[in-house]
Amino acid sequence: TFTYEYDSSFGNIISILNTDLVAVLIANNVNVLQFGAKADGVTDDTNVLQYASNYAETNNLEYFMPSKNYLCSNLTLNNINFIKLNGVIKFTNDEGVLNIFENVNSGITSNIYVNKVTNGTILMKGLNSADVTIQNANKLRLVADNTENHNFIGYNKFYLGFIRYLELWDDGSGSKWINENLFIGGRFLGISIDGTYPHQNNLFFKPMCEHTNIHFKVGCENRIIDARLEGTNVSITFEEGTFANIITCNFASTLQGKYTPKYFYLKNVIDYSNGKNNIIKRALITYALFFRGEL
Repeated sequence: TFTYEYDSSFGNIISILNTDLVAVLIANNVNVLQFGAKADGVTDDTNVLQYASNYAETNNLEYFMPSKNYLCSNLTLNNINFIKLNGVIKFTNDEGVLNIFENVNSGITSNIYVNKVTNGTILMKGLNSADVTIQNANKLRLVADNTENHNFIGYNKFYLGFIRYLELWDDGSGSKWINENLFIGGRFLGISIDGTYPHQNNLFFKPMCEHTNIHFKVGCENRIIDARLEGTNVSITFEEGTFANIITCNFASTLQGKYTPKYFYLKNVIDYSNGKNNIIKRALITYALFFRGEL
């Protein structure tokens, strides 16, 4: 029986004491427990988790976090095509960020799974044609910025659970866009589309919006389809310059006075300001009527 010593500075090398031997971990993924994460929900695992991330990026390996509790301050997963976070991440304070950055120009489809991040923010950039599942998170923020690898987020599928706040945002530095993404499910307290670019053609299918603020500060031709709008604190706001956004609902517990602009009708609300249309319409109004121009 050998005794051994793990050196986190070398990542995948374990020295076997009193011999000239070393054990090298060989695997198809980077398991953060093998890199020394305590995963007890008490020990700050930031350094180990980040080192494992860097190793996964350098060696083009999957990043795997088993089903345990992880405490950290921040974590960046950069250009890792397969990410599987089965554990529960808690940040040391509410300013903590889980950064997941991909390269829109890589030509590789990313596969990302996040089980639960209890506080802080999940910040994503550079996703292109990715499959993303997030079961539980405080805030998901999608950002397009003024860098070549992160200048858009497009053509992705997001499978969402309880995401309290969802934000689509650009940094205002030109044509940085978030377009043609599919969001499936999700339970939200807030949804916002913000920035300077008119982010467009994003589809939100069957979201649960309970006491939810939906705020289109920018954007056009986005669709929220078959939504459940429930609770007295629901509000929907379209800012000046937005147009052709459509919201349909399968249930709305209250409608009157909860929308801006406040041209209220039982079956649909249409804002014609600036010659453009923002439409909130009940499921009782069929798409056929809309496309025939009768609404």
